[in-house]
Amino acid sequence: MQYSKARSITGIFLVALSCAPAVAQRGGGAPPPPMVEPWVTVRSMADALGHIRQVARSDRAVGAILFVGKGTLSEPRRSGTWPQYKISKVVGEAAYFTRDQPNSSAKAPGARWDIEYTGADGKAQRMVHVVAGKQAWNETKPGVGPTAAQKEFAYRQMQLWLQPHALALAAMKPEPAAGAADGVKLQAGAAQPTLIIPVNGTPVTVTLDANKRPARVEADVEHPVLGKVKLENLYSDYRNFEVAYLVYFPARIVQKINGRTTLDLTVDEFHTNPYVVFPVPREVSAAARSN
Repeated sequence: MQYSKARSITGIFLVALSCAPAVAQRGGGAPPPPMVEPWVTVRSMADALGHIRQVARSDRAVGAILFVGKGTLSEPRRSGTWPQYKISKVVGEAAYFTRDQPNSSAKAPGARWDIEYTGADGKAQRMVHVVAGKQAWNETKPGVGPTAAQKEFAYRQMQLWLQPHALALAAMKPEPAAGAADGVKLQAGAAQPTLIIPVNGTPVTVTLDANKRPARVEADVEHPVLGKVKLENLYSDYRNFEVAYLVYFPARIVQKINGRTTLDLTVDEFHTNPYVVFPVPREVSAAARSN
Protein backbone atom coordinates (compact mmCIF):
# COMPACT_ATOMS: atom_id res chain seq x y z
CA MET A 1 0.00 0.00 0.00
CA GLN A 2 1.48 3.40 -0.95
CA TYR A 3 0.75 6.70 0.71
CA SER A 4 1.37 10.09 -0.94
CA LYS A 5 2.23 12.83 1.55
CA ALA A 6 1.98 16.55 0.97
CA ARG A 7 5.52 17.76 0.28
CA SER A 8 4.91 20.96 2.17
CA ILE A 9 4.52 19.16 5.49
CA THR A 10 7.16 20.36 7.90
CA GLY A 11 6.33 18.28 10.90
CA ILE A 12 2.66 17.84 11.55
CA PHE A 13 -0.16 15.38 11.87
CA LEU A 14 -4.87 12.16 12.73
CA VAL A 15 -8.60 11.54 12.34
CA ALA A 16 -9.38 13.37 13.02
CA LEU A 17 -6.10 19.19 13.02
CA SER A 18 -5.29 22.64 13.77
CA CYS A 19 -2.52 24.96 13.41
CA ALA A 20 -0.86 28.01 14.62
CA PRO A 21 2.06 30.07 15.48
CA ALA A 22 5.27 28.40 14.43
CA VAL A 23 5.62 30.93 11.61
CA ALA A 24 6.47 33.80 13.93
CA GLN A 25 8.85 31.55 15.88
CA ARG A 26 10.76 30.87 12.68
CA GLY A 27 11.28 34.59 12.14
CA GLY A 28 8.86 35.10 9.25
CA GLY A 29 5.62 37.07 9.16
CA ALA A 30 3.91 39.25 11.73
CA PRO A 31 3.77 38.17 15.39
CA PRO A 32 0.70 36.15 16.36
CA PRO A 33 -2.24 38.03 17.88
CA PRO A 34 -2.57 37.99 21.67
CA MET A 35 -4.12 34.76 22.90
CA VAL A 36 -7.39 35.10 24.76
CA GLU A 37 -9.25 32.19 26.30
CA PRO A 38 -10.51 29.84 24.96
CA TRP A 39 -8.13 30.43 22.05
CA VAL A 40 -5.09 29.74 24.22
CA THR A 41 -6.50 26.31 25.10
CA VAL A 42 -7.45 25.55 21.49
CA ARG A 43 -3.94 26.47 20.33
CA SER A 44 -2.38 24.38 23.09
CA MET A 45 -4.47 21.38 22.03
CA ALA A 46 -3.61 21.84 18.36
CA ASP A 47 0.08 22.24 19.11
CA ALA A 48 0.11 19.14 21.35
CA LEU A 49 -1.40 17.11 18.48
CA GLY A 50 1.24 18.36 16.05
CA HIS A 51 -1.25 20.52 14.20
CA ILE A 52 0.19 23.95 14.75
CA ARG A 53 2.49 24.92 11.93
CA GLN A 54 0.43 27.73 10.39
CA VAL A 55 -2.96 29.31 10.79
CA ALA A 56 -5.70 26.68 10.52
CA ARG A 57 -6.48 25.01 7.21
CA SER A 58 -3.04 25.83 5.84
CA ASP A 59 -1.42 23.27 3.56
CA ARG A 60 1.01 22.67 6.42
CA ALA A 61 -1.73 21.54 8.78
CA VAL A 62 -3.02 18.00 9.21
CA GLY A 63 -5.67 17.70 6.54
CA ALA A 64 -6.00 13.93 6.33
CA ILE A 65 -5.06 10.81 8.25
CA LEU A 66 -4.89 7.04 7.84
CA PHE A 67 -4.55 4.51 10.65
CA VAL A 68 -4.44 0.71 10.89
CA GLY A 69 -5.40 -1.28 13.95
CA LYS A 70 -7.29 -4.19 15.49
CA GLY A 71 -9.64 -4.86 18.40
CA THR A 72 -13.29 -5.59 19.09
CA LEU A 73 -16.61 -4.30 17.81
CA SER A 74 -20.09 -4.56 19.33
CA GLU A 75 -23.19 -4.18 17.17
CA PRO A 76 -25.78 -1.92 18.86
CA ARG A 77 -29.29 -3.38 18.77
CA ARG A 78 -32.57 -2.32 20.32
CA SER A 79 -32.61 -5.57 22.25
CA GLY A 80 -30.44 -5.86 25.36
CA THR A 81 -27.81 -8.09 23.75
CA TRP A 82 -25.17 -6.54 21.50
CA PRO A 83 -23.21 -9.13 19.47
CA GLN A 84 -19.45 -8.69 19.75
CA TYR A 85 -16.96 -9.37 16.96
CA LYS A 86 -13.20 -9.62 16.84
CA ILE A 87 -11.61 -7.13 14.42
CA SER A 88 -8.56 -8.63 12.75
CA LYS A 89 -7.83 -5.40 10.86
CA VAL A 90 -9.35 -1.95 10.56
CA VAL A 91 -8.16 0.75 8.17
CA GLY A 92 -9.52 4.21 8.93
CA GLU A 93 -9.14 7.06 6.45
CA ALA A 94 -10.33 10.63 6.90
CA ALA A 95 -9.97 14.02 5.25
CA TYR A 96 -11.11 17.05 7.18
CA PHE A 97 -11.83 20.01 4.91
CA THR A 98 -12.98 20.66 1.37
CA ARG A 99 -10.25 20.95 -1.21
CA ASP A 100 -10.58 23.38 -4.12
CA GLN A 101 -12.08 20.93 -6.59
CA PRO A 102 -15.32 22.60 -7.75
CA ASN A 103 -15.88 20.13 -10.59
CA SER A 104 -15.01 17.01 -8.64
CA SER A 105 -17.23 14.78 -6.53
CA ALA A 106 -14.14 13.63 -4.59
CA LYS A 107 -14.44 16.25 -1.89
CA ALA A 108 -13.61 16.23 1.80
CA PRO A 109 -14.66 16.10 4.53
CA GLY A 110 -14.99 12.39 4.17
CA ALA A 111 -14.08 9.12 5.84
CA ARG A 112 -13.90 5.41 5.15
CA TRP A 113 -13.83 2.65 7.78
CA ASP A 114 -12.69 -0.67 6.29
CA ILE A 115 -13.22 -3.40 8.91
CA GLU A 116 -12.28 -7.07 8.59
CA TYR A 117 -13.78 -9.12 11.43
CA THR A 118 -14.95 -12.55 12.54
CA GLY A 119 -18.72 -12.96 12.37
CA ALA A 120 -21.02 -14.81 14.75
CA ASP A 121 -20.64 -17.90 12.55
CA GLY A 122 -16.86 -17.82 12.98
CA LYS A 123 -16.26 -16.83 9.36
CA ALA A 124 -14.18 -13.87 8.20
CA GLN A 125 -16.32 -10.94 7.07
CA ARG A 126 -15.79 -7.38 5.92
CA MET A 127 -17.71 -4.13 6.18
CA VAL A 128 -16.75 -0.84 4.54
CA HIS A 129 -18.59 2.29 5.66
CA VAL A 130 -18.10 5.62 3.86
CA VAL A 131 -19.32 9.18 4.31
CA ALA A 132 -18.46 12.14 2.09
CA GLY A 133 -20.10 15.36 1.01
CA LYS A 134 -23.79 14.87 1.77
CA GLN A 135 -23.88 11.11 1.18
CA ALA A 136 -23.24 7.89 3.11
CA TRP A 137 -22.81 4.46 1.57
CA ASN A 138 -21.39 0.97 2.09
CA GLU A 139 -18.92 -0.92 -0.09
CA THR A 140 -17.95 -4.58 -0.41
CA LYS A 141 -14.33 -3.41 -0.48
CA PRO A 142 -12.89 0.08 -0.97
CA GLY A 143 -14.30 1.58 -4.17
CA VAL A 144 -16.29 -1.55 -5.07
CA GLY A 145 -19.95 -2.56 -4.75
CA PRO A 146 -21.48 0.67 -3.38
CA THR A 147 -24.94 0.71 -1.83
CA ALA A 148 -26.59 3.78 -0.32
CA ALA A 149 -26.78 4.06 3.48
CA GLN A 150 -28.18 7.55 3.78
CA LYS A 151 -29.93 6.96 7.09
CA GLU A 152 -26.44 6.72 8.65
CA PHE A 153 -25.14 9.96 7.12
CA ALA A 154 -25.48 12.25 10.16
CA TYR A 155 -24.03 9.67 12.56
CA ARG A 156 -21.03 8.85 10.36
CA GLN A 157 -20.34 12.52 9.72
CA MET A 158 -20.37 13.20 13.47
CA GLN A 159 -17.95 10.31 14.05
CA LEU A 160 -15.60 11.91 11.53
CA TRP A 161 -15.60 15.24 13.40
CA LEU A 162 -15.09 13.63 16.81
CA GLN A 163 -11.57 12.53 15.86
CA PRO A 164 -8.81 14.46 17.70
CA HIS A 165 -7.38 16.42 14.78
CA ALA A 166 -10.80 17.16 13.33
CA LEU A 167 -11.88 18.65 16.66
CA ALA A 168 -8.90 21.00 16.61
CA LEU A 169 -9.87 22.22 13.15
CA ALA A 170 -13.50 22.62 14.17
CA ALA A 171 -12.39 24.75 17.14
CA MET A 172 -10.51 27.32 15.00
CA LYS A 173 -11.57 30.07 12.66
CA PRO A 174 -10.79 29.55 8.97
CA GLU A 175 -7.55 30.93 7.60
CA PRO A 176 -6.41 33.72 7.48
CA ALA A 177 -8.28 34.66 10.68
CA ALA A 178 -6.85 33.62 14.03
CA GLY A 179 -8.85 32.70 17.07
CA ALA A 180 -11.38 30.24 18.39
CA ALA A 181 -14.35 29.48 16.16
CA ASP A 182 -17.70 31.03 17.02
CA GLY A 183 -19.37 29.28 19.94
CA VAL A 184 -16.24 27.60 21.33
CA LYS A 185 -16.16 27.91 25.13
CA LEU A 186 -14.19 26.75 28.13
CA GLN A 187 -16.21 24.76 30.65
CA ALA A 188 -16.09 26.58 33.96
CA GLY A 189 -15.06 24.69 37.07
CA ALA A 190 -13.80 21.57 35.27
CA ALA A 191 -10.99 19.66 37.01
CA GLN A 192 -9.14 19.35 33.67
CA PRO A 193 -9.13 21.82 30.75
CA THR A 194 -12.43 21.19 28.95
CA LEU A 195 -13.65 22.77 25.71
CA ILE A 196 -17.18 22.97 24.36
CA ILE A 197 -16.89 22.88 20.55
CA PRO A 198 -19.95 23.23 18.27
CA VAL A 199 -19.89 20.58 15.52
CA ASN A 200 -22.67 20.77 12.92
CA GLY A 201 -24.85 22.48 15.50
CA THR A 202 -24.13 19.91 18.24
CA PRO A 203 -22.12 20.92 21.33
CA VAL A 204 -19.20 18.53 21.84
CA THR A 205 -17.45 18.34 25.22
CA VAL A 206 -13.69 17.75 24.89
CA THR A 207 -11.71 17.00 28.05
CA LEU A 208 -7.95 17.30 27.62
CA ASP A 209 -5.31 15.11 29.24
CA ALA A 210 -2.17 16.31 31.04
CA ASN A 211 -0.49 16.85 27.67
CA LYS A 212 -3.40 18.99 26.37
CA ARG A 213 -4.61 16.32 23.94
CA PRO A 214 -8.25 15.13 23.72
CA ALA A 215 -8.82 12.32 26.23
CA ARG A 216 -12.62 12.21 26.52
CA VAL A 217 -15.00 13.45 23.84
CA GLU A 218 -18.75 13.43 24.49
CA ALA A 219 -21.80 14.42 22.47
CA ASP A 220 -25.53 13.70 22.33
CA VAL A 221 -26.19 12.34 18.83
CA GLU A 222 -28.86 10.54 16.84
CA HIS A 223 -27.93 6.88 16.35
CA PRO A 224 -29.50 5.20 13.27
CA VAL A 225 -30.67 2.21 15.37
CA LEU A 226 -30.92 3.39 18.97
CA GLY A 227 -32.16 6.93 18.46
CA LYS A 228 -30.87 9.69 20.75
CA VAL A 229 -27.74 8.49 22.59
CA LYS A 230 -24.67 9.80 24.38
CA LEU A 231 -21.62 9.02 22.27
CA GLU A 232 -18.29 8.96 24.08
CA ASN A 233 -14.83 8.56 22.56
CA LEU A 234 -11.86 7.86 24.84
CA TYR A 235 -8.37 8.52 23.45
CA SER A 236 -5.18 7.47 25.23
CA ASP A 237 -1.54 6.45 24.76
CA TYR A 238 -0.82 9.13 22.17
CA ARG A 239 2.27 8.34 20.11
CA ASN A 240 4.47 10.03 17.54
CA PHE A 241 4.09 7.14 15.09
CA GLU A 242 6.04 8.68 12.23
CA VAL A 243 8.71 10.43 14.35
CA ALA A 244 9.80 12.92 11.67
CA TYR A 245 6.43 14.70 11.49
CA LEU A 246 5.95 15.31 15.22
CA VAL A 247 2.26 14.44 14.94
CA TYR A 248 0.53 12.55 17.75
CA PHE A 249 -2.29 10.04 17.40
CA PRO A 250 -3.88 7.81 20.07
CA ALA A 251 -2.71 4.19 20.13
CA ARG A 252 -5.89 3.28 22.04
CA ILE A 253 -9.40 4.28 20.97
CA VAL A 254 -12.50 3.26 22.91
CA GLN A 255 -16.00 4.27 21.87
CA LYS A 256 -19.04 3.99 24.12
CA ILE A 257 -22.75 4.46 23.52
CA ASN A 258 -24.79 5.23 26.63
CA GLY A 259 -21.89 3.89 28.68
CA ARG A 260 -21.60 0.57 26.82
CA THR A 261 -18.41 -0.14 24.88
CA THR A 262 -19.09 -0.54 21.18
CA LEU A 263 -15.52 -0.21 19.85
CA ASP A 264 -12.12 -0.94 21.39
CA LEU A 265 -9.13 -0.47 19.10
CA THR A 266 -5.38 -0.71 19.36
CA VAL A 267 -3.70 1.37 16.66
CA ASP A 268 -0.56 -0.18 15.16
CA GLU A 269 0.15 2.18 12.26
CA PHE A 270 -0.58 5.82 11.49
CA HIS A 271 0.07 8.12 8.50
CA THR A 272 -0.17 11.90 8.27
CA ASN A 273 -1.68 13.54 5.19
CA PRO A 274 -1.99 10.45 2.97
CA TYR A 275 -3.73 10.78 -0.36
CA VAL A 276 -7.35 9.86 0.41
CA VAL A 277 -10.42 10.70 -1.68
CA PHE A 278 -14.04 9.66 -1.38
CA PRO A 279 -15.81 10.16 -4.74
CA VAL A 280 -19.54 9.61 -4.39
CA PRO A 281 -20.48 6.63 -6.61
CA ARG A 282 -22.98 7.23 -9.42
CA GLU A 283 -25.29 4.60 -7.94
CA VAL A 284 -25.40 6.44 -4.63
CA SER A 285 -26.00 9.83 -6.26
CA ALA A 286 -28.80 8.33 -8.38
CA ALA A 287 -30.42 6.78 -5.32
CA ALA A 288 -30.29 10.12 -3.50
CA ARG A 289 -31.95 11.93 -6.43
CA SER A 290 -34.75 9.38 -6.61
CA ASN A 291 -35.66 9.77 -2.91
